[in-house]
Amino acid sequence: MTIQPRYPNVANDPRLLDVNAEKKRLQNIVRDGEWNGNNVSVEICQLKILSAAFQDGKLYLPKF
Repeated sequence: MTIQPRYPNVANDPRLLDVNAEKKRLQNIVRDGEWNGNNVSVEICQLKILSAAFQDGKLYLPKF
């Protein structure tokens, strides 16, 4: 008896965050926000956390 996975691969799992894609999205937000003079300190903090996770080799993080 084999157990069928709920999702065919981790990229399709909605419970996981793709670190690289989220990092790119946040980089765009920070770049545009700084250009427009907006406060993007929260996004910069999130970007640092994701960059550290990516450097540690984590490609996916749980969303909880």
